[in-house]
This record gives sequence, structure tokens and C-alpha cells, in this order.
Amino acid sequence: MSARGDAHLRAHRRLAIRPPRAFRLRREDPEATVIAGNQGIYTLSVSNAGPADATNVVVTDTLDPRLEIVQPLPAGCSAAGQVVTCTLASLAAGATRNWDITVRVRPDTPAGTVIPNVSGVTSDTSTPKESNNANIVVARRSDLAIGKTAGTLNAGAGGTYTLTVTNNGPSDDTGVTITDTLPAGVAFVSSTPSICAATGNVVTCQVGDLAANATTSVTLTVAVDTDVTGPVTNTANVTGDNPDPVPDNDSVTIETPITRVSDLTITKSVRAA
Repeated sequence: MSARGDAHLRAHRRLAIRPPRAFRLRREDPEATVIAGNQGIYTLSVSNAGPADATNVVVTDTLDPRLEIVQPLPAGCSAAGQVVTCTLASLAAGATRNWDITVRVRPDTPAGTVIPNVSGVTSDTSTPKESNNANIVVARRSDLAIGKTAGTLNAGAGGTYTLTVTNNGPSDDTGVTITDTLPAGVAFVSSTPSICAATGNVVTCQVGDLAANATTSVTLTVAVDTDVTGPVTNTANVTGDNPDPVPDNDSVTIETPITRVSDLTITKSVRAA
């Protein structure tokens, strides 16, 4: 697996063709971990142990619905639904042929899911043989990123902050939560949508589920005390249930000036001297 979480699953199947006896099947790397939303590779390997050449060799690989076939397929292979079929007109005694089948694990697949895979081989000169499973074990990773902007903050009145969270994937995330610590003299009033609540000066927003490559925003309405002079600084953070491979973008700090507005009025009267 690479540092960014990609994994190449190579579930090798050695299908020994011994006409007229049944196939014998061996496989290597029977299990590998792939992150939901990322790709893996099944390597199908068919070998003819002889003594005769095999004709009309057909290898089928039945993929779980939680896997997406990544095109293009190797030469000689085609897909119908979740079944990949690879064919050879002939395979000489002692020869081996490999096909790499690239799949993508759906990004909403729960962590810990074990995805089985079954393949089989037939030819005109052998008995059909089905392999044992080669399993994908699913993990999840989500790169959450947060941004923040402020509208005008008026002393003695208020203003707004807008928080934006993006799930850069590769997996869907759950339990996404924003926390925003407001500066002294600034108080939470409400949020749009209404997913936030405050304890003291800490505002917590329950975003919940956020799909890979999706973005959501929440606007906070705040009140500003009359004696706040500014500028004021505050920090917002985002967390989720999945491990985050890029923690550096999980928080944002901004500085916002405070505008002081005075509503002056004048009255005038006249009286006789």
C-alpha cells in the first residue's frame, strides 16, 4: 500500500490444466486491504501444466456489487454486469497467461467489510474449476478540509461567519463535526442550517455524513458586545469518524476587524428671547 492509501490487490490464481483431469487451483495473496474509494488490482493467472495444449480457455471473475470495474479491461477480456470474462483461443502446455483487472471499492463501503471474489476457468480439454475466494478487506480514509470567512462584525450589533467543509475523499465520511471557538465579546445567536449549538464560546455543528468530493457550508450569526474593539481572532476545526491522511487542513484561523458604528442624532428647538 502506498503512503496515500492506495493498494494493489494481486489475487493470483494458478489454474493448472491437466486434460482430461479437473483443474487444480492455487492462489497467492488471498487477502489485501483497500481503502474505500480507491482502486485495487486482481491478477488472474492461468497456467497449463500439460501434457496437451488447451483450447477455448475461458476465465471468469465474478465481482461483488461493492466493486466497480475500471475500464479499459485487458485485451481479450470483457465485462457483463459484474462478471469479467477473459478468453484464449489456445494455451500451450507449460504456458501461463496473466490478466490484471482493476477495480474500485465504492466510497460508501463500511470499514471492516470483507469483499469476496470468485473466479473460474474452463476449456475444451478440462473439467471446469472454481477458485477459492480472494478477499478485499475495506478500510476508510477521508481528507476533510475546512475554510472560514467573515462578514462585517459591528460592535454593539453583530455579523456572520461562514464555515465550509470539503471531503476530499477517497472515502465517504460519517460523524463530521465542526467546532468553532468564538473570541471574547462575540456570542453565538443561530446557525443556517440549524445544526449548531454553543457551550460558552465554543460552537459545535453536527454535519453528520459527508460523501467523498462533497462540500457543505454553515453560516453562524453572532452578536458583538459594544466594547469590543478588535480585530478578533478565532479558530475552527473539523473532525470525522474516518482517519484523516492530511491533518494540516483540518483547522483554520482568521482575523476579523470590528466596525464601530455610532448612530448620532441631533435635535433643534427655538424659544423667544
